[in-house]
Amino acid sequence: MEAETRLVAERLAAARKHAGFRTARQAATKYGWPYPTYASHEAGTRSIPPKVAEKYAAAFHVSPEFILFGTNAPAWAVTSPSVEASRSPTLALPLFSPEKVESFVGWTLEPCRQKRT
Repeated sequence: MEAETRLVAERLAAARKHAGFRTARQAATKYGWPYPTYASHEAGTRSIPPKVAEKYAAAFHVSPEFILFGTNAPAWAVTSPSVEASRSPTLALPLFSPEKVESFVGWTLEPCRQKRT
């Protein structure tokens, strides 16, 4: 199993356990997921499609980004090795200076104001 697939599987299992399910079968049964499919995702033998990651994330109260990439991790998972291994620094750049925000807001709302009159 490749390293990233293993990390995805570990994060999925951690999310399941944190949500209160002792076994993969318990989670699959509760949510009506085919057990062999879910178990293979958690074992890392099959990759998880993004739409399926969204379902798992909603059920386990985490973000799909956490399951797939280890980003946007919940507080309980910050110390997990599967999160730390894939964590990368985030760079945030401002789109507008505070002085330009007002003119931008006015510009974006202008078409709406014109339609009302």
